[in-house]
Amino acid sequence: MNKMTIRPLDIEDIPMVVGMLREFAEEMGYPFDEITAHRLLELGISVGWLQSVCEEAGKPIGACCAMIAPHLADSASLMAIEYVWHSLPSLSGSKRARVMVALLNEMERFAKSKNICLVVSTSEQYKNLGKYCERKGYKLNEHVYRKEVQAWA
Repeated sequence: MNKMTIRPLDIEDIPMVVGMLREFAEEMGYPFDEITAHRLLELGISVGWLQSVCEEAGKPIGACCAMIAPHLADSASLMAIEYVWHSLPSLSGSKRARVMVALLNEMERFAKSKNICLVVSTSEQYKNLGKYCERKGYKLNEHVYRKEVQAWA
């Protein structure tokens, strides 16, 4: 069995991560804007947000990214807000879970190194991942509702 490694995302990885994000959007039924995804990843590299790739045998199998922003409840504090936490749907269920846990641990390591709060989101589709987060001490603070709003016609 090959060992998983996590390394920082670099500029050459952006097209691959954009492909993962497209795959995630399709899996979840979300709209996807490739240009915006590309720009956000470039921004994250330039300002030092957490952006990491999980690999096995040199092949990317997951990624995580978290932006740093002021804490909503305490303007003197910062928080890391996850905006990418994805593993390839083609992985087996147990391997996909291991990748997601490794990526969560990477996000926690980053937040701890900055002494800031970490905010992650999980889909209703992956209830076990949410339960895992709760066992690790995360608290469910709110539910998120989405609606695709069309521009003026």
